[in-house]
Amino acid sequence: MEKILFDKGWKFKIEDLEPHCPESGWGGAKAGAYDFGATAKDCNEEDWKNIDLPYDYVREGEFVLDTADTEGMGNIPEMQSIRSRLHAGGCLEPKVAWFRKHFIINKEDLDKNYVIKFDGVYRNCDVYLNQKYVGSYRSGYTYFYFEISDFLVEGDNLISVRIDPREREGWWYEGGGIYRHVWLYKYDELMILPYENKVEVSFDDEKNRVDISVCAQIISRAYKDKDITVNFGIFDEKNAMIAEKHVDLNVRDWEEEYAKTTFSLDKGSFEFWSTDNPALYTLKTTIILGESDRHIVCEDVTFGIKRVEFTAGDGLYLNGNRLQIKGLCLHQDHSGVGIGVPDSVIEYRLRELKKMGMNAIRSAHHQPSDVLLDLCDRLGILVFSENRRMSSAEEDIEQLRKVIKQGRNHACVFLWGIGNEEINVQHLDETIRVTERLKREIRKLDSTRYFTSAIVCWDGKDRFEYATKYFDVAKHLDVMGFNYCDSAWDDYHNHFPNQPIIITEIDAANSSARGIYSTDVSKGHFFTLDPNNISKCTDIQRVKKRFEIGEKFWKETAERKYLAGAFLWTGIDYRGEPTPMPWPAVSSTFGILDYCGFRKDSFYFYQSWWGKTPTIHLFPHWNNPVNPGERLTVYAYSNMDEIEIFVNGKSYGKKSVKSNWYVRWEDVVYEPGMLEAVGTKGGKEYCEKVVTTKKIDKLMVRKYEENILISDNISIWNIDVVDEDGKTVPDACPLIHIVTGEGTTLIGAGNGDPSCHESELSCERHAFNGKLQVIVSSDGEPLVEAEIISFD
Repeated sequence: MEKILFDKGWKFKIEDLEPHCPESGWGGAKAGAYDFGATAKDCNEEDWKNIDLPYDYVREGEFVLDTADTEGMGNIPEMQSIRSRLHAGGCLEPKVAWFRKHFIINKEDLDKNYVIKFDGVYRNCDVYLNQKYVGSYRSGYTYFYFEISDFLVEGDNLISVRIDPREREGWWYEGGGIYRHVWLYKYDELMILPYENKVEVSFDDEKNRVDISVCAQIISRAYKDKDITVNFGIFDEKNAMIAEKHVDLNVRDWEEEYAKTTFSLDKGSFEFWSTDNPALYTLKTTIILGESDRHIVCEDVTFGIKRVEFTAGDGLYLNGNRLQIKGLCLHQDHSGVGIGVPDSVIEYRLRELKKMGMNAIRSAHHQPSDVLLDLCDRLGILVFSENRRMSSAEEDIEQLRKVIKQGRNHACVFLWGIGNEEINVQHLDETIRVTERLKREIRKLDSTRYFTSAIVCWDGKDRFEYATKYFDVAKHLDVMGFNYCDSAWDDYHNHFPNQPIIITEIDAANSSARGIYSTDVSKGHFFTLDPNNISKCTDIQRVKKRFEIGEKFWKETAERKYLAGAFLWTGIDYRGEPTPMPWPAVSSTFGILDYCGFRKDSFYFYQSWWGKTPTIHLFPHWNNPVNPGERLTVYAYSNMDEIEIFVNGKSYGKKSVKSNWYVRWEDVVYEPGMLEAVGTKGGKEYCEKVVTTKKIDKLMVRKYEENILISDNISIWNIDVVDEDGKTVPDACPLIHIVTGEGTTLIGAGNGDPSCHESELSCERHAFNGKLQVIVSSDGEPLVEAEIISFD
């Protein structure tokens, strides 16, 4: 077996060319009749764009505000400032596009069996190969693959993919394109297709051992029966084999068989996977053909050995140790690249989030990518893997099966999700049957993990203080999942004291834009703690709820021992859902990091209480947040025992720091110079200083160097606008010209401004509050430079 990355050398064009569907022309009547339009081998590609995958082309469009599509907006919680599905989705209009790629198959390889696998295409795509129809796939979030051996020819081959992202599956920015990897598998006559080699870990406490069950589906594409031996070996991270088993099978002509066996390992002979020590093992599988002793090497499976136990009264235990879930919900898009996020950027995002003490993520609200799961395996991050829609329709069940198959071998996955805020059905009697059906579908594929559904106390019209309306459905979940609804947590626990509970979603970052300390609705910039928000904003109820909401929800979670923990909404800003701000805002500010992964103030609140690092973080910045002589409130996120602040040496008092909370000083007189905090913790003294910076002097361009797990041709460059002392000027927004060296290509740039409408592909971008991010690809050593064009 050979697995070939199929990302390079594609062409694409945004235009709804023929064939518009598989029934176009003679295609619906005769095989191989797609010799026209974008599927024709002689299609003129002069005006097609050369790209590599992953690629999101919707990000290339211009931002528009379309208020015509307002129907159904009431089905989106807390969206009073959002005027249409397009606005909720980030104000970039999706259009039909075509992707094409030529590739060579040599004559000696034509007897192989080929499978093409798409990790993610958004959405509704038709696939053609050599002017023949291969298949279609509607969902934009789950993988799919086709056997294509019968379509291939010696020499040049052409694959064409039509993509139509105009219909939506969610209510956030969903993009469009082949936005995850594509793989070409080259198999022999016997094969194990992707995700069909299952590893399941169970614990035998009486015998003090762990049992590792293996089940591989062997598919034959031979024209006669085959006697085979399937060899399984388990290897540690030093590539030393720790166990081996053999299974003899007879696989009939064009049929399938299952090779099953169980390994038993005594405790002490292996390492547990944990968030602190993500020890991994590899299952290597080889098929040996009896008639010729030929060896067929199959795709490796990486797995870990862990034990997860949800308890009803004491939260979650991992390998016998209590672990509070400090989780983050994540959408998948990133500034500069949209949903076509390169592997290096995924690693960057996870590493930056982990620095504040995060130990789990929720893939909201769809199947995660293979890359994300692989990285979480290796970084020690637990994953709550979620299905897109709660339904027992066959298509939706098949989506769920794919989520389970993809994630079941990953050490990081600890919880399955079957639904999110299903306000139309989560209270219905028939949903009990749906829940039980989905439970059984999960159990058939994975008997080891728990499942939940993210329930919100809202039915699209009314909000409820308690979850009584949902009792009959919720009690059928392994773990009750609450989205928000903090008033209902204790009541539900009292009614169902034997059912574990996890908070699947709570507000986190107060919806403030990075570096903004006064709400400006005309700019789409929101500061949660602005005392004048009620008079400034039209969405008054939403604004009232934002005050201290992140701090409040986490404190409530941390104080309840029976809760397994929580997933905060969200780890990183994302395009779409800009509530409570109206246009021109086009991106959310729910994140703890902004859209580029730059830290907001709330990062330090969670670092204080999730991490172990002594922390003091003061805000606002000291570059004229108000006029000199005016009074303002100074805030500190900190895990000190007590803190005293000073302005140019004048004390404004010492305050104690309560656990899982913050401190503030009101009526501080602003004077340019220095804001200083002196804190004590365990008898040690710590200091934090915020100064009024000098005028802009230069740009500091730095390549992100912390990625060590992903090695690709993508690099991230963070640019700071600094003064002569090298300090970032926190309110600087100059226009910057991005210069790339020879062999370096700009993929995209972003600044974290939720209202920025500049093209991500432009080499001229404004910084936002002192920062800009550039993402490039390179043939060799990358080079990025930058210069200030103007200070507007």
